[in-house]
Amino acid sequence: WQSDVMNGPWIPDPTAEEPTRTRATYCLVLLDDYSRRVVAGRFAWAADAALLEELLAAAVAQWGAPARVYCDNGQIYASDRLTTVLARLGTRVVHTPPYQPAGKGKQERFWGSLQASFLPELHVQPADSLGQLNTWFAAWLEEHYHRRVHGTTGETPVARWGTGGVHRPQTLEQIRAAFRVVVDRRVDKTGQVRWQGARWIVPEGLLQTTVQLHYDPPHPDVLTVWQQDPCWGPAVRSDQAVPAPA
Repeated sequence: WQSDVMNGPWIPDPTAEEPTRTRATYCLVLLDDYSRRVVAGRFAWAADAALLEELLAAAVAQWGAPARVYCDNGQIYASDRLTTVLARLGTRVVHTPPYQPAGKGKQERFWGSLQASFLPELHVQPADSLGQLNTWFAAWLEEHYHRRVHGTTGETPVARWGTGGVHRPQTLEQIRAAFRVVVDRRVDKTGQVRWQGARWIVPEGLLQTTVQLHYDPPHPDVLTVWQQDPCWGPAVRSDQAVPAPA
């Protein structure tokens, strides 16, 4: 898969203080290199690492894991976190060599199609929200882009999908394990660790040792405690713990 970001249109994002406020959007996509199918894509207020991970997780859940992800050296792509997540899925990150824009030719061709076909429609009927913009974008992908014969492959992305390339199916647990965040913390003499400005009680038997806190990015307040390989169980916020009976 290839991935890249493009500046999108300005659309309304009103607030009580600024009812006429508009904001810039950014479009991030994951494009299957062989078929040219967009396996995931969305307009957002910011093209950050959180959006990239969300789209990757959704794409892998739906289509399976690719052999490689090809991208530039932008901040969201050049992180150890991304390399680790993809390595857990058996996917290698390949970066575009500096000063070689030709390496992104397929992605640039997709942006050209978007700019020539989809964005002009917004001049006729502007989107009134981010949700509406993404609804229209998804419809354009499925009804137009994916069903139009590609000038290079001679096939539509939908027809070409599945006739080449390898995508390895992943279970939900495999995907969760790949995207799980792991942080080290030292257990104090009271059996607690600090995390996100709060104190958490860990399972018994770990006093004054280093443990790993595991959590899924959407739920940083649901922690499991590990030490090397064994899972010792969940951590509980000290202000939410149930007092032991007298």
